[in-house]
Amino acid sequence: MGVSCCNKENENIDIDNCQNIFDIRNYISNKLEKAELEQEEINIFLQDKNNIPKTVEIVGFTEEDLKKRVSYLDEMKKCLNEVDDLLKKHPNINFIDIKMSLKEFDSMYAWIYDDSKRYVEWLQIFKNFVENVEKN
Repeated sequence: MGVSCCNKENENIDIDNCQNIFDIRNYISNKLEKAELEQEEINIFLQDKNNIPKTVEIVGFTEEDLKKRVSYLDEMKKCLNEVDDLLKKHPNINFIDIKMSLKEFDSMYAWIYDDSKRYVEWLQIFKNFVENVEKN
């Protein structure tokens, strides 16, 4: 499923504003922190419906959707950590290409969940790109 999950606030660091790999890695770090916070807020809400999340809009989503979102965020964090590890190993890669690829990832991240796990294919393409560019 690819239903969007609407974040209430914009990213503090927008991928378009990244000027180098260091900025992109900061962007990833920020996204990881936001995922942790979102998971925490959703889990608290699932235990106490009076604690409405502040970082994500949950109106219209079922409890099942929110539980899937929490699991999906675990998958997204693993993916982001792999991307960050690749960028750490290959700091001289063209950051413009990386930005373009991460925009595609951001679209998938915004979904409430994805039973098809399309991010797995995206991550493999990303890995191949990074490793092949470094070889050439």
